[in-house]
Amino acid sequence: RSTYFAAMFDSGMQESQGGKCDITVSDIEPDAFRCVLRWIYTGSASTLTPESVADVLCCADKYALDELKQACEDFVIALVQSQWQDALSMWPLAKTANAARLQACC
Repeated sequence: RSTYFAAMFDSGMQESQGGKCDITVSDIEPDAFRCVLRWIYTGSASTLTPESVADVLCCADKYALDELKQACEDFVIALVQSQWQDALSMWPLAKTANAARLQACC
């Protein structure tokens, strides 16, 4: 699901050398990362929440999880369209996460 992780585990890097290795992901809240892991293992983004979607979207962008990124954009666009969230307040998130569809919505 991720070209980033595929490269990490298939390219001869330390992470692909067998045995145990630690991968530190320090720039995301634990609940948001659980959502990312759930998506990696199941393909489901059903645990997205308004509180976690910004972290999940940025993580999806960073780790090339394009389908999850699309699901996050859809989620935020739905929030904006339902007027739960002000579109202008979503612009910085859209720009930071390189979320073109979300930028167009804002």
